[in-house]
Formats: sequence, structure tokens, C-alpha cells
Amino acid sequence: MFRIKDVSQRIISNYLNSGITSDTSVETARKITVLNLFAFVGFSITFVLGIRASFHEGLTLASALFGAFFLFLSSHLYLRFSSSHRAYKTGSLLLQSVLIVLCLYLVYSGGTNQTGPLWIYLVPPVVMFFSGFRRGLITIALFVTAYAIIVFAPFDFLHPVTYSYEFKTRLLYSFLTLTFLASFYEYSRQSSFQRLNELTIELEQQARLDPLTHLLNRRGMRERIEQEFIRQQRNKTGLSFLLIDVDHFKRVNDSYGHETGDTVLMALSLFLTASIRKQDAVARWGGEEFLLLLPDTSLTQAASLAEKIRAQLEDYPIRHDQHSLHITLSIGVAEMEENDRPDDAINRADKRLYLAKQQGRNRVVATA
Repeated sequence: MFRIKDVSQRIISNYLNSGITSDTSVETARKITVLNLFAFVGFSITFVLGIRASFHEGLTLASALFGAFFLFLSSHLYLRFSSSHRAYKTGSLLLQSVLIVLCLYLVYSGGTNQTGPLWIYLVPPVVMFFSGFRRGLITIALFVTAYAIIVFAPFDFLHPVTYSYEFKTRLLYSFLTLTFLASFYEYSRQSSFQRLNELTIELEQQARLDPLTHLLNRRGMRERIEQEFIRQQRNKTGLSFLLIDVDHFKRVNDSYGHETGDTVLMALSLFLTASIRKQDAVARWGGEEFLLLLPDTSLTQAASLAEKIRAQLEDYPIRHDQHSLHITLSIGVAEMEENDRPDDAINRADKRLYLAKQQGRNRVVATA
């Protein structure tokens, strides 16, 4: 019993998820699932009604229903077997087109005992869901125009059945009311989804940035390092690191307070950002330590940049309240070597930073 249940759940899941790949966005995956579900409902109902129409209503209506059955099924099969990245858009367009044409045909022909027009209530929610707010409104406006041409043509010229004026107008008013509700819902859903995406992106950015200096934090820098490491391995170019520490930073905090210490770190972050190229990156590595990532840069070039930064900052006053501070930096430099991982080079830069401190601080060490 449980095995049958598991198999059934697996079959349903495989059907609903047909067309979803690892690259499919969450929103598109949700729409693909609904498309597969609606396609199942569509081809199931039209198949059953087509069989019934074959015996009771005649071959014309039956043929229309069987045609719709085939096309509803095709929208699912296209998603299942197509390798195109536009498979969802094509499948949803096919499904909407079949529904709209079928509904207009049922309005024209009357369907079974002139109840065919009642199926048009399916159009607004389906079109709004798959086309979105703006395109959905345009599509429904065209549908309403076609409906009005068919049912309000003089002397019932364009359709073989006669509807009362009250039925035609009430159907139109109720259809427009449903359209308003469906469009309002879709607009609200899209707005909420867009805001949620913006918040997600904002939170992801915050997770990669240091809140004080707005530089990359350790997590953000590690992601950037991994990207540059892959590029460096492919292009066989130089990749160097500068590990920078503010000399005697504890004295700044102890003498002037942590607010002044924060000002020093923020000023230093701006200074370092202004000292590097667009392809470089700087991160607050922890406390008063900063890490510079320098793609396409040899050890000699990195050491030259480090010395330039050290010398310029030595004469760069940082002002806070009534204080004017001159800070110095100790810098360790390392370049990626053959068979290195990024952490190997960073560890060498850290050891050379320690040597710079041992040798009296305010200096650059690029060799062991």
C-alpha cells in the first residue's frame, strides 16, 4: 500500500515538474508546475467532453474539443521534451491560445444547450497568471473585443445561436468583474514578488559587506577570490595579495575612543579603495586588517603598490573631532605560486605581515 502511494507521488511529482531544470528560477518553476497542472485539467476535461459530444452534440463540437485536447496535451509534451530555454514561454503561449480560441468557439457555437459561453470565466485567471499584469490586460481586452463582435453583431449575423440581451450583457459584466479581481491579484502578487526579490538581493549584499566600512567582508572576499582563482588558472596570469594591518590600532582606541577608531577604519577603507584598479578588490579581513586582491599582478608589482600605499598613508592625516591622526601600516605581500591554493598565498602574506611587525612596523615585506 505504501509502495503504491510512493509510486503515485513520484509519478505526480515527475509530471508536475516536467520542464524544470537546475537553471530554472523559482518563479518560473512555480509557473511551469501550474502550467503542467492546468494542461492536465485541460486535456482531461476536453477529452471527456469530446467523447460525450461525439454521441450527443455532433462531430463539429466533438472535433473542436478533441483538437483542444491534443493542443493542451502538446503544451505539456513540449515542456517535457524540449531543450529550448524558451520552452516555458512557448508552452504557456500555446496553452493560453488554445483556451482563448476554444472559449470564443463555444461563444460562437453555444456549446451544449447554449452553456458554452460560461467557460469564458477561465480566461482571466489563466491569462493573468501566465502573461502577467500588463500583457494579461492587453490579451483580455482583445478577447473582450472578439466576444463583443461575435455576440453583439446585428441580427446574430456572426453566430448560429441566439442569446438574450440580458444574458450577453450580464455575462460580459461578470467577466469584467472577474478580470478586475484577477488583475488586482496579479498586480499585488507581482509587486510583492518584486519587493521580496529586492529584499533578498539587499540581504545577500549585506551578508557580503562589512557594515562599518561597506567593503567586502571575509565571506564576500572569499567568493571574489574563488572567481579570480578560476580565471587565473585558466589564463595563467599573476594573482597577488596584500595583507594590511594598522600599526598600534589599540592605542588609537584606548587614547581617543572607539568612535575615533571607527573613523580611522572608514577613512582607511576609502583610501585603499581609491588606490586600487577596477579589477582589484579590497576587504576588511577582520578587526584592523585589510586584504587586497590584485589580479594580473606579479609579486614585484604588488610590492610596489604596497610601498606606495604605505608611504602615502604615512603623510595622510585622518581628522576626527579635534584630533588629527597619522597612522602607519604594516603590509605582507604574496603571489600565487604553481600548485597554490589561494589560502596558501594568503597564509604567506600573513607570515610576511608578522615579519613586518617584528621588524619595527610601518614597512612592507614581500619575501620571507
